[in-house]
Amino acid sequence: MTNKHYKGNEMIRRLVIGADFVILNIVLLFYTQYGQELIPAYFDKATKITFFVANAALFLGEYFYSTIIHVRKIGFLQVLKRTLCLAGTMTLSFFIFVRLLSHDDKMFS
Repeated sequence: MTNKHYKGNEMIRRLVIGADFVILNIVLLFYTQYGQELIPAYFDKATKITFFVANAALFLGEYFYSTIIHVRKIGFLQVLKRTLCLAGTMTLSFFIFVRLLSHDDKMFS
């Protein structure tokens, strides 16, 4: 963020991004351990690929819509919009990457 209006503490920004990755991996780990009836069969067969794709999707979302919560003078709606864009980008890219790597004949079935 080189914009002069988005000056904030870089260390806090990096900690928030790191916490996003930690939370994602903890949630995925709990799903693999305790949610076998909730997860699709592909997730159980290709756990390493799923973890990699989820982290790559979060990285892609963070690249385009990185957190701005560390900025001092920012409104709630701006943070909400950025968070929803980050979640939407991550979800869409995760879905597309998993579908492309799942070796099915149909991509959107």
